[in-house]
Amino acid sequence: MSYARTTAVHNEQEDVNLRVMVEDLFTSLNIEHKFTCTYKGLSNVLKTDKVPLENVLRNLIANAMNHHDKMNGNIEVDISHAGNNRLLIRVKDDGPGVPVTLRSEIFKPFKSFGSSKNSGLGLALVNAIVAQNGGRIEHATRHPRGSIFYFTWPAMG
Repeated sequence: MSYARTTAVHNEQEDVNLRVMVEDLFTSLNIEHKFTCTYKGLSNVLKTDKVPLENVLRNLIANAMNHHDKMNGNIEVDISHAGNNRLLIRVKDDGPGVPVTLRSEIFKPFKSFGSSKNSGLGLALVNAIVAQNGGRIEHATRHPRGSIFYFTWPAMG
């Protein structure tokens, strides 16, 4: 039941400075200062649905930190225009990546790997929120190591 409520469509367009949003999320998640976050892309204010986008980015950044295999690492958030009032958003890390055997499962509810403290709902929620906003999230392997999660998101401006 809480899974369904969490993915409910929000749909409140507001002005959002994407750089500030990402920097604020990173600061709140990186309490122990173990990670370096780089923001690339749009710095202007765009009109979009802030709350669900913030939830998606929070989950992806937190996953990059929680599943990293070293004491510190690098996370990059890259946001660009994709055309048709959509953004292309990429969250990249230099962690161990998603094991080949789990790649087809990562967006399914209750599928988790690495830590038993994870509920396995994070990427399933991200997938549902992105889909409800007309996008699709994908995963790619980053070379020489790491992951890239990328998706499109509606925005005007």
